[in-house]
Amino acid sequence: LRFSRLTRHLARWFGCEVESGKGSEITVFRPGHRIFTLGRHKADFDVHPGLVRRLLRRLGIPPREWVAAVGRGGS
Repeated sequence: LRFSRLTRHLARWFGCEVESGKGSEITVFRPGHRIFTLGRHKADFDVHPGLVRRLLRRLGIPPREWVAAVGRGGS
């Protein structure tokens, strides 16, 4: 899963705010949940599935809802 697609899905389907953090970091925030910080040292890198799992857990997004949203397609 590419970083740009991940952030687009989080913003579109789950109402997350994706913003620049310190330096090359990106912060992802979902109201009512904790902030998750990602390092972005490359332009549009592949996000490891383990990192996606940790991000979803921190943002309170059940894996079943994530799979349903990604399965809808779109960009």
